[in-house]
Amino acid sequence: MSTENLDRLLSAAKEFDGSDLHLVTGVPPAFRVNGEIIIADEDALTEEEITRIAYSLLNEQQKKKFEQEWELCISLLHKSAGGGVALGITDEPELRARSRAMREHFGDDLLGYLVQPMATPGRELLVGVVGDASFGPLVVFGLGGTDTDVVDKRVSCLVPVTDVDSHELLRSLPAPKALADVDVDAVAATVMRVGRLAELLPEVAEMDLNPLIAYETGCVVADARILLRPVEPADMTLRTLRV
Repeated sequence: MSTENLDRLLSAAKEFDGSDLHLVTGVPPAFRVNGEIIIADEDALTEEEITRIAYSLLNEQQKKKFEQEWELCISLLHKSAGGGVALGITDEPELRARSRAMREHFGDDLLGYLVQPMATPGRELLVGVVGDASFGPLVVFGLGGTDTDVVDKRVSCLVPVTDVDSHELLRSLPAPKALADVDVDAVAATVMRVGRLAELLPEVAEMDLNPLIAYETGCVVADARILLRPVEPADMTLRTLRV
């Protein structure tokens, strides 16, 4: 796959509001739209093609992970890497300068700005919702912020989510040290509330609370993204099954 073809796939994913582009050796490239995997090209990727793409995009740590799994997932959700986030602004002149820089960078694609107080630094996590065609919404938990670019392992569970479910979900995270010195009960309560929202509002096709910043006491959502879409009535029995 050439650089031009990769640019074409990324442009298509953006056009269809895709959230991730999946490149796997021996499998046609695909991107995720509204929680569903959409095949983007008929031709399967060779090991040579995906290796060339990966080595042009990844840092050394990410390359090692790629060499173990031979698959590459390019996230299109995180704004900071694309120049869409400015942190630590201290005065109005700096705010104006950062906004002008964003306008020059994004051009007509920039629809507006969101200004909010800086959150105190802490452990950045992710809590989200993704839709499943058979079982309904899943609650997803993992590392948040820029850590998602390095450690993309996430864990999930079906709704409804109980207090026990939320704590078990946190304990199942492949990076257990990430939750050291944070208010686990507050994070688990957030997971449970997100599960309740997904249960009551099936129109929430996707949701990302990223980052959810956790502290020794409490946690706060610094950024949120919610995608809504009409849904048909689902079989409620399937949504309560456990696998």
